[in-house]
This record gives sequence, C-alpha cells and structure tokens, in this order.
Amino acid sequence: MALRRTSPRPSRPDPPGATSSSSSKAADSTPAKVIVASVSPYFRQMFSTDFRDVSQREIRLEGFTNIGFEPIWDYIYGTRIEVEGEEGALATFRDPHFLGMKRLCQRISATIKAFLDSENAFRVLQIAEQYDYQDLREAAVAQISLRFHEVVQSRDSMSISFETLSSFLGRNDLVVSSEKEVYEATRKWLDHDSSRKRHLPDLLEKIRLPLLPYEYLMSVLLKDAVISGDPRCNKAITDARDFHIPELRHTVPKEKTRSRATPDSIWCMNGNGIIYRIRPNNWDLDGITRNPLNVHHAFAGIDRKLYVTGKSEMKIFDTEKNEWMEGPKPPEYFRCPATAVSPGSIFICGGHNENNENERSAFRYDVGSREWVRLVDMKYHRRLAGACYHDSCLHVIGGNPNSNKHEHLDLRTSRWEELAQFPKQWWYHALSPR
Repeated sequence: MALRRTSPRPSRPDPPGATSSSSSKAADSTPAKVIVASVSPYFRQMFSTDFRDVSQREIRLEGFTNIGFEPIWDYIYGTRIEVEGEEGALATFRDPHFLGMKRLCQRISATIKAFLDSENAFRVLQIAEQYDYQDLREAAVAQISLRFHEVVQSRDSMSISFETLSSFLGRNDLVVSSEKEVYEATRKWLDHDSSRKRHLPDLLEKIRLPLLPYEYLMSVLLKDAVISGDPRCNKAITDARDFHIPELRHTVPKEKTRSRATPDSIWCMNGNGIIYRIRPNNWDLDGITRNPLNVHHAFAGIDRKLYVTGKSEMKIFDTEKNEWMEGPKPPEYFRCPATAVSPGSIFICGGHNENNENERSAFRYDVGSREWVRLVDMKYHRRLAGACYHDSCLHVIGGNPNSNKHEHLDLRTSRWEELAQFPKQWWYHALSPR
C-alpha cells in the first residue's frame, strides 16, 4: 500500500535516533522537533517550553514499533509511505493515533478497509472500537454481518467478547442461510471456554430460536444437558416450542420470530441440467456447473450446498469450493419427486420407481447427520408434484395423478391430513411458503 501527498516534497532524512531498539525511537535535532511538532499534538506538547525535555537533544519514545513509526516519519517529511500488508496497516494505525495525527489515521483507515476480509474482520472491529474510528467500525460490522458464516470460522472469532457476540446476534441484517448457523456459531463460542457458560441464557434470548425447525429444536436443543440444566434458559426454550403450536404462537414475542437477511443469490437448474446462480438485484445469470445426474431429479439448496438426488444417488455441490461430492445414497429408487427444504433437512416426496409406478413414499434427509429417515407415506400416489415446508408441516400439492389434491404432514404428530382441493389441476410446478 502506498500513500502519497499531492505535492511531493524532497526525500526525508532517516528517522533520528535510528540506533534505538524496536520498542523506542529517538528525536535528536531541533529542526526535526519543529517538523514533528507541527503535525502532532503529542510532540507539540512534548517540545513546549514548560516541558522538562524541551532542551534535550535526544528524546526516548517508548512503546512505538519499527513497522509503525517508519511510515509516520515518511508522512511527516511528505515522502512516499510504504506499508506492507495487513499487519503493517494495522501497526501504522496504532502509532499515529497515539501521536494525535488524525489526518494520517483517516488515510490509513481507508486503506485498512481494503484489507477487510472474513479472517480479520473481528480484529479490525476491535481496533476501530478501541480508537473510536466510526467509519472503520461500520465497515467491519458490515463485513461481519454480510459474511457471518465465514467470519465465525476465523481464529479471531473465538476471542471476541460476550458484548460483541451479543450485539451481532441481535442484528436483523445478519446474512445467514438459517438460524441454525447462528445457534451453532454461538454454541461453538460458548464451548471454547467453560467460563462462558454463564452467558448461555442471555445469548439464547438473542438467538431467534422459534425460527429453528421443530425437529432440530426437539432433537438438539431440548436434549442438550447444559440448556436443560439451566433454569434460566426455560423461557427461551418455551417460546421456541410454543411457536410451533398454532394455539400458542401469539404468546411468542414478535422480535424472536423476525426473519434475518438471507444470502443474495438464487440457484436454479434449467432443462438442460445447467445450474445457474441468479442475483436478484439485476437478474444476471451466471452458469456455474452442470447437474452430474439428469434433470429428472430432486434439486435443493441448503447451508451453501446444492443437492441433486434421484434414482439411487445423491450428488452435493459445495458453492464455496465449487466442487461436487458424493452424498449418502437414498434408501429407494425414485425419479421426478417433489422436493422441499427446511433449515437442516431436505424432504423428498413421491415420484416414480424403476417400474414407472407412482409412489406415496416420503423421506427426510438430515444434513447434519447425513442420514436418511423414512417418513409416513402420503395419502396419494403422485409424481411431478410441488412441495414446501412451512410451520413444521410438509405440504404436497398436485402432481400426476391426483393433480388437485393437497395434503400436509405435521412433523410434530407424524400424521398426514388432506386439505382443501385445488380448483384446477397442477403438476410440474414449484411451491414456496412466502
């Protein structure tokens, strides 16, 4: 990184007292004192007439770093400032702040923004808050909110304070694929240090537990010995459970059920098996990869991975690594099934078997455990139906045959219920709960 003045001055001399150790620098000439006093309130006070060291030829400055002070000296003399990498920018930021050189700090702050990424976002945030640089803080907060899934994987994420984590858990603009990401990141932070367990109740109140799928809530949170053993967690867990009971939903605070931001990409597969990424703000298509099976298979996306399932195979595409992987084989052969997604699960309903016979079967694939679970069979045989997950229920509509039938499986009771028929026939369609 290089910072330049608009009107370059002659090359500056070497920093005075260059023989000092890395923890100190020295200034030993009157001209140098005049120059540094003109740009730094710290030096201005040091060289004032009532300061005891004003007549000394050499002043020892403790606490400075070689990497931080060299660019300061360059800046004072108006020559080119060289800062090497992220660490250089951060070190150069600390020393001029101590010297009260606000203009230089502002320029370095702008440079640090260019180094912002998922690995250093929490570190930059800490520095910005320590030195009260609002613009830099806002940039770090935006990076963390936008890349929360990646940032919480960084080494620095385990050393953030309770206050910092709590503040992010309360944000509506946290971009996550599901609330499950938020809970698991929080649990990882808690488990990193046993002394943090005292913060569990407060953090659970910040996490929007009602947005977790019912099956995840029941199988993970309610069976967690730490949560069940702390009575202060009861209110948060009760709210989460009550949200999935229609008669009690109105008792759950609205702020706990508000959706957060979602990733700004939509993935789709065309009739030729090419998988595209669509950016909704401009609807540009980016051809990413090709379906390794064929177009008559279930297609779903969850937790930054795409799943293509059919016949007796599952292929998984990692959108971050841009590569395909083998997934667990489904328990049965099927083609043209209905597909639905909930946080942590993929549902496959119906389709036809190897003999081209329509099926009533329903399966749930648990993304976390990588296991297939057989559900209760549907009431009707069908293929090319539409399906969606909503309110702990799996809805299946239309298809061929029974193209006007609507039924749903309540995952809390494991019972299918037939709902009002569609006024017209539907098949080969898509559903969404919103």
